[in-house]
Amino acid sequence: MKDECSCFFMINKFRDSVTINISVSFLFFAFLIVGCVFICTDTEYNLNQQMSRGYITSDAVFFDFENPAVKPYGYDAGIFYDDEHNSEITLSIKQYDPDFVLQNKTMDDGFTSVETLLTSCESDYFVALHRDTMRAVFYRGKLSLPPITNGRFFTEDECLSDKCYAVVGKNLEKDIYKVDNKSYLDYLGHKYEVLGITGVASKSALDSIIFVNIGSLTPEEQLNGMFYIDCSKDNKGVYNDIAKNAKALFGCELKNRKTPIAFIDIASGEMYMKNYLFVIMIGLMIFAYLNTLVQYIERQRLKISIMKLCGTKIVRIIKETGKSYILDCLFGIVMGIIGLLALLFTGFFVLEYSFILDLVLKLSCVSLSFSILGYLLFIFSVVKMDPQKVIRQV
Repeated sequence: MKDECSCFFMINKFRDSVTINISVSFLFFAFLIVGCVFICTDTEYNLNQQMSRGYITSDAVFFDFENPAVKPYGYDAGIFYDDEHNSEITLSIKQYDPDFVLQNKTMDDGFTSVETLLTSCESDYFVALHRDTMRAVFYRGKLSLPPITNGRFFTEDECLSDKCYAVVGKNLEKDIYKVDNKSYLDYLGHKYEVLGITGVASKSALDSIIFVNIGSLTPEEQLNGMFYIDCSKDNKGVYNDIAKNAKALFGCELKNRKTPIAFIDIASGEMYMKNYLFVIMIGLMIFAYLNTLVQYIERQRLKISIMKLCGTKIVRIIKETGKSYILDCLFGIVMGIIGLLALLFTGFFVLEYSFILDLVLKLSCVSLSFSILGYLLFIFSVVKMDPQKVIRQV
C-alpha cells in the first residue's frame, strides 16, 4: 500500500512538473504570436485608414492662411448682447481688410514664400498642398513615404526643384506616355516626368492620387488649396514652428483647420485601435508570467530545501533546479519565432517583410529579457529560501 501511495505521489509530482514546463514554454510562445498579430493588425488597420484618405493619417494637421480680406477669417470687432446672461460682450476679432492681397513672392534665394514657410522647421516631417486628388509635397528626413508598386518617390531635393516630377496612382497609368524612354503625364498645364506608381496590391484611394513636387507649381498655384503636416512624431509641434514664420512672410497668420472627413471615418465611426488595449494585453501577459514563475518555484521548493539540508552548494542547486526553466523559455521563444515566420511567408500579413522581421526581433529580445529577469528572481528565491521552514510545511 505504501509503495502504491509513493508511486501515485511521484506520478502527480511528475505531472505537475510537466504541466508547469509546458506552461512556461506556451507563455513565451503566446507572447510572441499574440503580440506580433496584435501589433500587425493595429498597423494594418491604421495603414488602411491612412491610405483611404489618400495617405493621410488621422493625426495630420491641416491649415491654410487666415486671410483678413476673406470673411469670416477677418471682420469687424463689436459689442454683442448676450440674452442668456443679460450682459454685453465685447469680442476682439481681427479687423477685416478688404484691400489685403495674399502674395506668394519669390525670395532672393529663388524659393517662393510658401516654399520658405514649408521648409522652416528642422524636424522630420511630410507637408503637402492638398487639392482634390493632388498632393504637392515637401518632406524632410527619414519618413514612411507612400507605398510604391513601380519606380520610386521623389527625393527631398527634388521636392523643391522647379522641374516637374510626379508619382501617380494606378488609375492614371492610362494617361502616361513615353518620350526618350521616360514616362510623362500632362497635368495642370505642366508636363510631369513620372518617377513611380503609388498604391498597394488591392484597390485603395491611392489609385487616383497624384503626388507632385511643390517646386513644380507656380507661385499662384501654391496658394490654391489647403496644407497638411503628417508623418512626424509631433505634427502639432511642426505646425507651431512653421506658423511662427507666416506673419513675416505673408503679412497674415496661419489657421489650423479641421481634418476633412473621409468615408472610412464615417464607416468606422472614427474608431481606431487604442494604445491602452496594448497596455492591457502586456499587463495580462506579465500577470500570467509572474503567476507561472511562482508556480515553477513552488514546484521546486522541496527539492531545493532537501539539497540545501544535504549541504549542496548554492551554485549547483541553481544549476540543477533552474536549467529546465531556461530551456523551457528558450523553447517557447524559438517555437514562437518559427510560428511567426510561418505566418509571414504564408502571406498572413500584408505589411512589408522588413517591418515584421524587425518586430519579431524586438519581441524576441523582450521575451529573452523576461526570461533572464525570471531566472534572476528564481536565483534570489533559492538563496533566500529557508529549507527547515519548507520541510515543516510539507
